[in-house]
Amino acid sequence: MFDYDRKLREIEELEEKAADPNFWNDPKKAEQILKDTKLKKSWTTSYDDLTRAVDDTNTLYEFYQSGDATEEETQAQFDVALKLLESIEFKNMLRG
Repeated sequence: MFDYDRKLREIEELEEKAADPNFWNDPKKAEQILKDTKLKKSWTTSYDDLTRAVDDTNTLYEFYQSGDATEEETQAQFDVALKLLESIEFKNMLRG
């Protein structure tokens, strides 16, 4: 299960470690911390992108219902959100 808030806390902790003046004293450990940070950020960024896409889809659907957006525009935005969701699901499957 994806715990967004926990990932954000972990990113913050890793970034604090990276800000330490002695961070590069152990290059292998430093590289691993940077790798972990990048991986966790990719998850939170994907989640943020999906959240925005779903919000945009909902807004566009409201416009569609009131006649201010076309079905094609609404479907296209839905497809964007769906593609992002599928990407997250695939990434999660690869993670195991």
